[in-house]
Amino acid sequence: MTVQQILDASRNNLNAISDTLWSDSELLITLYRVMVKAAEKSQCINTSESQNTIAGTATYTAPASFSEIWRITYEGTKLQPIDRTKLDSMNPNGVTSSGNPAYYLLEGTTITLYPTPSAVGALKVFFYGIPTAVPTTGTTLEIPARYHPHLVTLLTAEMCPKDIGHPMTLLWEGKAKADLADMQAHERKIRRSDRLAVVKLEEACVSGEFGIV
Repeated sequence: MTVQQILDASRNNLNAISDTLWSDSELLITLYRVMVKAAEKSQCINTSESQNTIAGTATYTAPASFSEIWRITYEGTKLQPIDRTKLDSMNPNGVTSSGNPAYYLLEGTTITLYPTPSAVGALKVFFYGIPTAVPTTGTTLEIPARYHPHLVTLLTAEMCPKDIGHPMTLLWEGKAKADLADMQAHERKIRRSDRLAVVKLEEACVSGEFGIV
């Protein structure tokens, strides 16, 4: 569906095609909020970004649109996620250790590699993302097309409160919860079939110097 079709379908759900209560600009902002919520809850935007490391530089900026990072590789080799305590224990004297990175620490939007890269290499970050900007009526949505009807439901539910006392408010709130649950269930099914559910939980595993135990 196009963005305009989503807006029109949402208005039609409330018998408000020619109603001036909701302008396109207002609905576009609301649609963006709906898409961010849907993407965070369902993890339906599964993507990756690559950058080159710099010799002697340990820290890099995570992708701007990430919601959750589930895998990082250096030159095609998966890095082990660690926390600050683990990093400090491996480097108690604070002396820079260089070589091919084997671990990464994520703090906020900063990715720290250990050891520090000793050469230029390909760093690839795999993550679940969120939409990056408020859409226009001509925007190609990042949310998969399979879920565009779900966006109509979610947007309709968000429209109801502005029309105070709208008789269909509870109906559309219920439909929105059901559609969001359907998105989550379908994405979980995809991850199970791709075995990504195992990868996603790697940070919960016990790991040692030679990898996950």
